[in-house]
Formats: sequence, structure tokens, C-alpha cells
Amino acid sequence: MPFTVKNGSIAAGSVAGILVMIAIATATPLSWLASGFVAGIAAKGMGRGASSSLVSSLVTLFIMVTLAIFILPSGLSQLHSTIGNSFLYNFIAYSLNTMSIPTNKLIKEIILDDVLLSIIGGLIGGSIFKSVLPREDVPQAKK
Repeated sequence: MPFTVKNGSIAAGSVAGILVMIAIATATPLSWLASGFVAGIAAKGMGRGASSSLVSSLVTLFIMVTLAIFILPSGLSQLHSTIGNSFLYNFIAYSLNTMSIPTNKLIKEIILDDVLLSIIGGLIGGSIFKSVLPREDVPQAKK
């Protein structure tokens, strides 16, 4: 049972991180931090939180780049006017803007803004509900 209350899982954290990025619908550094934070809370542990936020940020970046490659800007504006949802428009516009900058700046921006902030959020969120073993005080033996 990976979705129990006591223990979190990396899969639950990854799904939660991806869904939060879809719900926020912007690709700002604060949204990456919030996505990692929620992924860490769902994973319930610092290591699992960092891992799940890493997976969720990489999957989200893959989705953004894939959509930016296959959807033309004219199709994007037509899709935005038809559906009225800003999720695809914001993500693809952000991806197209970042893909037009030089490669070394792009890698630096992706690593620093997206992945690293998401991992920091996962560490913070995972540390809130980390598993703590109960400790009992053992009385000292009399000599």
C-alpha cells in the first residue's frame, strides 16, 4: 500500500508535483518551489521528497519541451482562443522563449530555476512529515 497515511512514496510525490504545476499554470521560480514543496509533503520524507520533486520537475520539463516542439505558435493561439485555458499557452510560450536563448544559458536556467528550486522545495516539504522513530527514555540502573 504505497498511499498510506504513515508512509509516503516517490510515485505519489511525483504525481502531486506534476499536478501542482498543471494547476498553477505558470512557470515561475516560485511555482517550481511550490511544486517541489507539495511533492515533498506527498512523499513524506526528505530523501523521497527530493527524489519525487526531481522526477516531477524533469517530467514537467519534458512535457513543456515536447509541446513546444510539436505545437506551432499559430496553433497555440488558436487552441487558446478555442479552449480558453491558459495552461498550454503559458507553458508553451515559456518553453518557446527559453528555447530561443543560447544553449549554455538555457541549461543554466533549467538547472537553477527549475530543477534545483524544485528539489529545495521537496527537501523542505519532505522534512515536515519525515518519519521519526519514537524514542523512550530508559531509566538509569541503580548501582
